[in-house]
Amino acid sequence: MRTKLKVLFEQQASYVGLLASQRFVNCPNQLVPPLYDALFDEVSWEIEDEPTKELRDSFCFKFYLLITRIYEK
Repeated sequence: MRTKLKVLFEQQASYVGLLASQRFVNCPNQLVPPLYDALFDEVSWEIEDEPTKELRDSFCFKFYLLITRIYEK
């Protein structure tokens, strides 16, 4: 995993979107996938709504790195 992340950050950094969120911390597991789908829908809509091609292209990523806090019991 470390090697894959290193390649992403060093060689393909312009294709990686970083999403950091605390939004789903206390959500039941069955709700998390639809919430992530909604989050990616928002990114897609942002691509469509930007007025210039440069701004639209700034949201076009091949990879997303999701960072969130989780709690284990």
